[in-house]
Amino acid sequence: MVADSSNRGKAPGGKPQFLKVLFKEFMEKMPIPAKFTRGHLAAEPGLRRATLVSPLKKFWHVDVVRDGHGGEEDVYFAGGWAEFVRANGLEEKSFLVFRYEGNMVFTVKAFDTSGCIKDYGDDIAGGGASTVAAATLERTVPRKRWYEC
Repeated sequence: MVADSSNRGKAPGGKPQFLKVLFKEFMEKMPIPAKFTRGHLAAEPGLRRATLVSPLKKFWHVDVVRDGHGGEEDVYFAGGWAEFVRANGLEEKSFLVFRYEGNMVFTVKAFDTSGCIKDYGDDIAGGGASTVAAATLERTVPRKRWYEC
């Protein structure tokens, strides 16, 4: 039996996704895996801006930048990424799963260093509310059940 390669990198619902560990050097800009970019974003005409849907169901706009060197181009979430990290209380060595919804929209799940989904309580926007309000659209997406440890 031949494996179906069309489902590689896709969640059970058919949406492509990738995992990144939030290392210190990724607090200001987060690289998007080259394999993911080639397989899922190469044909995107608007590869300059992305929308991230946070675990709190808020929308964040971030710049997508290309850094070409040595023949292959690196692609990053940049402008707005650091604010997304801070407002969502993400810490070094957090695990982030990015699910590509299409049209440069990514849903982000955050896991702590124990491997369990990050607990936000009701909302962490308290102290950073102005940062969140300035960087998000005033709308929410339907809440889905995310499995917890």
